[in-house]
Amino acid sequence: MNTNSRILMTAEPYGFGPSSKALAIARELAEAHAVRADFTGLGTSYSTAQRETGLFQSVSTSARYDAEGLAEAVHGYDLVISVMEPSLALAAAAEGVPCLYVDSLFWMWDWPDRFADVDGPDEWLIRRITDGSPLRRRDALREAINLPMHEAQYVAHRAATQVCYQRYGGGSEPTPSRSRHACAAKSVGAIVDRVPVAAQRRGDAPAVVISVSGLSNELTEQSCATGWAQSVIHVIDDAARGTVFEGTGIRVGGNAEILDTLSASSHRSLEIKPWSSHGEFMLDLSRAAAFAAPPGITSIAEAWSVGVPFFALPIQHYAHASILRRLRGGDAGSFPGLDVDAVPVAGDLADMTAAVLNSVISDLRGGTRARTAAVDRVRDFLASLAEKRTTFVARQSDRLSQLFVSAEGASEAANEALRLC
Repeated sequence: MNTNSRILMTAEPYGFGPSSKALAIARELAEAHAVRADFTGLGTSYSTAQRETGLFQSVSTSARYDAEGLAEAVHGYDLVISVMEPSLALAAAAEGVPCLYVDSLFWMWDWPDRFADVDGPDEWLIRRITDGSPLRRRDALREAINLPMHEAQYVAHRAATQVCYQRYGGGSEPTPSRSRHACAAKSVGAIVDRVPVAAQRRGDAPAVVISVSGLSNELTEQSCATGWAQSVIHVIDDAARGTVFEGTGIRVGGNAEILDTLSASSHRSLEIKPWSSHGEFMLDLSRAAAFAAPPGITSIAEAWSVGVPFFALPIQHYAHASILRRLRGGDAGSFPGLDVDAVPVAGDLADMTAAVLNSVISDLRGGTRARTAAVDRVRDFLASLAEKRTTFVARQSDRLSQLFVSAEGASEAANEALRLC
């Protein structure tokens, strides 16, 4: 490693999972190796990085669909680290900058084998991006950044210098396919932002931590996001009444843009307040009796890493359903939650996302049997914590230790990054 190496990081602006993983890797680089990176991003990834004072040398916005802007962004860097954000990885390939691509959903991508055809359009595009004249590379970059999301993910994985993917079940490897094999990826443990011991503080901590997650991205209409959050928070508020948690001890956080649209006066049992940093969130989580969130893979890993039982809130997009199925592995009792059957929709990802969110809103509206059952489900879980918390933690830990294997993914990814510098 060259101690003067310049590193640029980014993360996909979809929820908080990718940006939380970027923070975990950045903190490992800074604290274990005295290397501070720059960060560029959009949406939730940009706002998350902005809150981490001192972790990054600089934080800037990036031009996700502007080939010239992306090429300028990576110019002069010795390494790009991208957590599931294809655009900057593709720009790095076009500009000849080494790139570490980090992925927590490698097991889930349903890429057809034809993507890996040597004479197929995707492999041809990769060759144009990584080989040839600067003009040819730039033209290929313009084409690649406008591919549909799943296809852009494949091309970015293939164009990157190295891929590290977070394990999530199926032994140590995802289901084999020609397209996955072509990526030559390395597996790592769960990528989790550690709670710094020196930063731990005394004082009151939430008894239960709730996260409504990111909910703000290019695939989600704000009205759907707000409706999901309002519906779910109302259920939790009603469920907390009559329990030891009524009026105190439940902290609801997540995307500030969404939380600001909610009426705090109607939630007497809850404190609705975004966390000022991911470190603050992890400190609260580490001292909580339980954590409730949509079944995002990062939220699950974070709860597991600090020994806090996880309760699944309703899904927010198609990937959550796959994550939850793999999490439970036929044992739903170990991972309780609010399950809502989303209405199947054919179409683009935005239509699918809207259908999922609207299914939750419809199921949890006032007067429905589904809402009554949801309130009872949350209340039963809260009431069970006094006697069953230790059992939940043990059973969940056993399952998640099989899925993730270790919680050392941030360290493993950081070491891989430094190898490429």
